[in-house]
Amino acid sequence: MDRSVPLIFLHTLMHWYGLCSAVVRWGNVFSVEYHLQCGVRQGGVLSPVLFAVYVNSLIEMLRHSGYGCYVDSLFVGCVMYAEDLLLVSASIHKFHICCSEAAKLDMKFNASKSQAIRIGKSHRTDICHITLNDCPICFVDELKYLGWYWYVVSCIKCGSSFSVI
Repeated sequence: MDRSVPLIFLHTLMHWYGLCSAVVRWGNVFSVEYHLQCGVRQGGVLSPVLFAVYVNSLIEMLRHSGYGCYVDSLFVGCVMYAEDLLLVSASIHKFHICCSEAAKLDMKFNASKSQAIRIGKSHRTDICHITLNDCPICFVDELKYLGWYWYVVSCIKCGSSFSVI
C-alpha cells in the first residue's frame, strides 16, 4: 500500500496466497495436505519480485546507514538473490543494523550458514567475535556466494585488497 499498488491487485494476491497448501512427499508416501501461512511459491514468477518488495526496507536502511560500499554512485553494500544476502561494508556495525531491521520484518538469519571475511591492510590482525542469535559467526579466508564456480565471480578472497577471482 505504501507503494500505491492498486487495492484490487493486493486483494488478488492476498486471496491467491491465502489458498496455498502443500503436501510432503517421501518416496511414494504423501503427507496430509496442510495450509501454508507465509512465504512465496518456490519457482513462482512473482516470487522474486514479491520478496524484493518485502525486503526493500532492509536494503534502503543499509543504503542510508552510512556504512555501505559504493562503486561511483551505485550502492553495493548488499547483494541479494532470493534469500541469500551478501553484506559488503567497511564496518562491522552494518551487521548489527541489518539484524535489527530483519527482526522488524520477522526474518531470521541462519548463523550456521553465515560467514564473515576481512579485507584490508589489517586483515590478519585479531578480530572481535560476532554472534548471530548467540551463535558465533566464523571468519574465513575465502567464501563462495551462491555457490558460484563459473562466469566472472567464483570466489571472494581475504587479503589486503578486494579481489574476485
